[in-house]
Amino acid sequence: ALYLLGAAFFLSSIANVVYNVNQVSLRQAITPERFLGRMNATMRFIVWGTIPVGSLIGAGLSEVTDVRTTVWVGAILSLFAFLPVFFSPVRSLQRIPEPEESVTA
Repeated sequence: ALYLLGAAFFLSSIANVVYNVNQVSLRQAITPERFLGRMNATMRFIVWGTIPVGSLIGAGLSEVTDVRTTVWVGAILSLFAFLPVFFSPVRSLQRIPEPEESVTA
């Protein structure tokens, strides 16, 4: 069981790296240069800002049930993390759109 857990962790780590590189590259390619800072700050706030919320939900669930149930609920829900990308138009993207020309003053 420990080898299976290690293999799953290794594969998910590789998948995380591939996903992060692709999504940041796509965001930077389709965002006008003058908005890159705002876009990156907004995405960091959305992604990292949900961590405390998830921690509070997990703590509340473990108070109502037990830790084992909370871990299982988290594991099962994490299986559905791909759904926003699966149902988005990103899946059918054949090539990255050309970046918008930056206007200099």
